[in-house]
Amino acid sequence: PVVTASSGLQISSNSNTFNDFPSVSVDGDGNGMVVWVTNTGNDDVVARKIVRYNPVGSAEFVVDNSSGNQKKPRVFINDLGNGIIVWEDSSGASPDIYGINVVNYALVGTKFRIDDDAASYNQNNPYLAINSFDKGMMVWEDSNNSGQIFGKRIIDLFPQ
Repeated sequence: PVVTASSGLQISSNSNTFNDFPSVSVDGDGNGMVVWVTNTGNDDVVARKIVRYNPVGSAEFVVDNSSGNQKKPRVFINDLGNGIIVWEDSSGASPDIYGINVVNYALVGTKFRIDDDAASYNQNNPYLAINSFDKGMMVWEDSNNSGQIFGKRIIDLFPQ
């Protein structure tokens, strides 16, 4: 379908829930992934594959629906359909930053914690910047010491 300034293409399939915090990553051919938060009692991270700038034909799937709220997801997908999704997860005592790897547009393995804050400070608002060599940086806010910015290098799509 063609999307014009006066129309839009619905990405989220459940119109009975509140959906927010979208993030998208596409390659030069228009293939990629959209992630967002949907609320079905708790905030959960969901995703949907995009094929040639179109989500039609692919179903949305759950990235993380563990207890507590998951918010502010970010996604990077390379030309091979491999990448990483990161988000803020408040299923513990305070929010932490988690991620999961993506291979061929599918989740691989289990979620892993990215921040290394041993105290109970809030870790919020993750962001990704990754180049065509699958290297980059991710950053987030840490409420330690009146608010600081922390980060990790990304090498071969994995935080180091």
